[in-house]
Amino acid sequence: MSLFKAREWWSTACGTDETFDIGCMLVACIGPEKQKDQRIVVGSHEGFIRVYQPNYDARGDGDDASVENGFRPDDLLLEVQLEHPALQLMAGKLAHSSTDTCLAVLMPFQVTVFTISMAAGAVEHGTHYALNPVYSHRLKRSAFNMFSGFFGGSKNKARTRSELFSIQSLDGTLSFYEQENYSFSRFLPGYLIPGPILYVQKTDSVVTGTSSWTVEAYKYSSLAQGSDPNEKSSGDIGSGKRVYPDWTYNVGEVTLDIQQVTLPSGDVRLAVLAEHSLLILKEAGQPVLFKRLDYHPACLTTFVNDAGRLTTLVASHTSVGHVYEGGTLRWAAQLPFIPVCVGRLRLRQLSGLLALLSPGGQLVVAYLGTTPSLFVAPPVQTAGALDYEALDEELATLTAVIQRSQKQDESGLAAADASREDVQLVVQIHPVLDPCSLPTEVDQQVPCASIRALITPLAPVQSVVLSFDVVSPLVVVKPSAGIESLTTTTDIEAVVYLAQPHAVPSLELETVLSYLTSSGAPRVLRAVTRLPLALVARPADPVKDADHRVTVCTTRPSVNLAQLFSDLKLDAGMSSAAGIEYYTGCTVTILASKTSQRYRLQSDDFHALWLVTEELTRRIGAMYGETADEPICSFVSSLPLQDVFSEVDAHLMWRQRREQQLQQLEQRASQFRAIQRRLLTKYKDMTPSPLTNMDQLLEETYRRLMAQADSLSEEDRRLERSAAQLSCALRLLALLARLSQTLTPEEADLLTAALCWRRVPSQEQGWHETADCAAGYLHRALQQQTGRVAVSGAPLAMPDDTTKLKRHLALLLEKVLKAGARIGDSVNRTDAPADEPVADEDERPPSVHPISQMFTQRLGSARPRSGTRRPVSGASSAQRLHASATGPPVPSGRGPPPTVAVEPPTPQLDRSRPTSADSVDAESRGATAPEPLVPGTQPETAAEQRVKADGAGGDVQHLHLHGLTGAGIEVPRDNLLDEPEEDFW
Repeated sequence: MSLFKAREWWSTACGTDETFDIGCMLVACIGPEKQKDQRIVVGSHEGFIRVYQPNYDARGDGDDASVENGFRPDDLLLEVQLEHPALQLMAGKLAHSSTDTCLAVLMPFQVTVFTISMAAGAVEHGTHYALNPVYSHRLKRSAFNMFSGFFGGSKNKARTRSELFSIQSLDGTLSFYEQENYSFSRFLPGYLIPGPILYVQKTDSVVTGTSSWTVEAYKYSSLAQGSDPNEKSSGDIGSGKRVYPDWTYNVGEVTLDIQQVTLPSGDVRLAVLAEHSLLILKEAGQPVLFKRLDYHPACLTTFVNDAGRLTTLVASHTSVGHVYEGGTLRWAAQLPFIPVCVGRLRLRQLSGLLALLSPGGQLVVAYLGTTPSLFVAPPVQTAGALDYEALDEELATLTAVIQRSQKQDESGLAAADASREDVQLVVQIHPVLDPCSLPTEVDQQVPCASIRALITPLAPVQSVVLSFDVVSPLVVVKPSAGIESLTTTTDIEAVVYLAQPHAVPSLELETVLSYLTSSGAPRVLRAVTRLPLALVARPADPVKDADHRVTVCTTRPSVNLAQLFSDLKLDAGMSSAAGIEYYTGCTVTILASKTSQRYRLQSDDFHALWLVTEELTRRIGAMYGETADEPICSFVSSLPLQDVFSEVDAHLMWRQRREQQLQQLEQRASQFRAIQRRLLTKYKDMTPSPLTNMDQLLEETYRRLMAQADSLSEEDRRLERSAAQLSCALRLLALLARLSQTLTPEEADLLTAALCWRRVPSQEQGWHETADCAAGYLHRALQQQTGRVAVSGAPLAMPDDTTKLKRHLALLLEKVLKAGARIGDSVNRTDAPADEPVADEDERPPSVHPISQMFTQRLGSARPRSGTRRPVSGASSAQRLHASATGPPVPSGRGPPPTVAVEPPTPQLDRSRPTSADSVDAESRGATAPEPLVPGTQPETAAEQRVKADGAGGDVQHLHLHGLTGAGIEVPRDNLLDEPEEDFW
């Protein structure tokens, strides 16, 4: 923002809905009159040519103008529309038949030279002007810009006494014309895209900005006598020596414009405007001045002031004009707009006016005034003595208000924001699903769900953007919509369907609405809606045998599964056994126990259990009105960490395979580029040489490169499928951990955020390194009693194996599932001293024993358990929940928690399960506790007795060390829930 403002003296609008660029304005003394006043010629891309003569008669300052903006109708001398767009205007002595200054108009495939004639009338307003064509040239190539001059030096000037001109095409051809006659054409070497160009008469050189971010100069004589690297037989291309630049200067940036000015001493200076710099060069290419600009320039004009010094005016994209004398900033003024071109206008009694043209056709003649445009505040009234006591009271009041506002919690701020919402958002999902006709990779016919978002504005809002977001493999058709201004209720519809045949991690539909209020403040609304289960699954026959099982206990009687999953339209006979099949092919069986309040979910695919387990617990909780204080569902078995770790290992394997495929693709691409360079060298060689089968090698390499790219695409699909399965397994693990320990919602969300993961296609960091960092941090937070937990600053990288990650996850879950280990309290600590040591994340907790003990011993309570499941009055909610599932409460502690252990070597997992009535759990028959699962159990050790003593105090749960399989995490027989099969069927 400049202190001063460019004062408007004269302005007008050049048509309506027309566009202009840097070559569309010309300031020159043009016309039949022998005058000193300059005129403004404007040409648009719509083909209009207008000539303006700003009149200063009877007009003083812009504020005293007799007409609006200083413009009068007779200021427009001429207005003509051509057949083609006007790319550039140029003035000069371009015709032998006329001594007046002519006007050359460059069009895409034509250049025409005009003269302006005047017919005097008998009255004041009778004089009118006409645009008369002198000659025209049809162009063979698409034109970009042009320049003129006395090519060939002073001898040519004395011979012709008129200027020659040249046209630069988009393909790098310079076509030279001698008035009505065509001369020759020449290709510039190393050409890619056109740039600014001009002719320097003192050195008889053509100076241009190249796509290599350099400024090059070519002698006219070398262009006239030169030849092209790729010589053609066409008659319009000259022949001779190869063209080389006379001098080259490396600018290092894209050149926007080049202008020249002649000093009083006769020296020529070239002003080069780049993207971030202003450069002054001599005519021979030596730098005189380099100035780095802290803004983005738009255009420039250069001239010599009255003192004979070089002056440059640069207009920026912040609508500010900067005037430099040499390299010193002398003046800065705010411009009315961002100009595309600027010129210096001279009238008879006024000099130094600025002609500015906007991209939309606003033409302004202004001058650099000295009236500040900023508001000047009135002087402060200091009369009278200050009341310091009143000031102290006001200061105390304001301080109290600030402190109260800082103490408000997030919920209070959120409630205050909700009360100020200007829009109501309601998201509805149609209950009836339609057959999907959209493209999908699923082999079977899948349904699609219709989504409707109802937006009701309570006040006018602007820039409304609505977005729908789902988790892959679900896809939303038309995921976003924008509304410029919203004043009435509007509904937006979309469709969501299953697009890819892999696991579905989540059925949540997130709707985000962003808008601007009437005051310009941004607001965001977010709504989460759950999609129907029938969108990804359908009824199926229940399966008796399965590899993976999860049992959920409840405190309420078993419900009819056909009624619980009424949206799937199960058969009426599926009251206690129901099958749900995903459209991807996986089947999940739900069994409701006939004698106990339990549900067993089983499937051959572990990841398939997640979505149905979540739906089951959510629907049961909604049916019975579950609250955080009185949970309905619980999980009392050991966590299935072995199955989760199998997905972790598989996902790392697919990541490593994709990395190998990517490296091979890079090698193929490098080989392909090397062969291309060799072939290009052979083709450029003037002496023909045999290709030595390089073309065949190029073709074969290209074929292998494309095959490698296809392999990488297939690896990406496999990796995405593995990521979805891993996400399902992790979400199921977090759900079971929440059900087993009755975590608070905040702690459950924190654990889910640390374990679960939503893969982004362009994400470089994978789940393994991020989860390892998060699990290690939470484990240190739970181990550290006081103080803030330090965060490691080491870079994250893909690990070679999952040993460390699985150990961290096991330690974290073991800590979380112990009574009293609260995640939220540990993470939110802020009282850490600066020099407090951080606990080692690899340190084994006291409750985890060496691996040698884990294979041979089992630690637990040998108390008998009764088959009675009635809760005991006066017990805690957790004890009542445990008593309802396992029997009477233990007087001196809690029941057995899920078992977690440190990872030993990886033997083969035995998934055999008892199916006969002989394997009925002792609990269901009222017998004593079952025998240890691992034969040859030894007597309890001192470490086991210490753990039992801790459990007797009620602060730490018992840690059961059963026989370990797989990755070292116990996968038990589910002995608490091994009821006879006839109880479930």
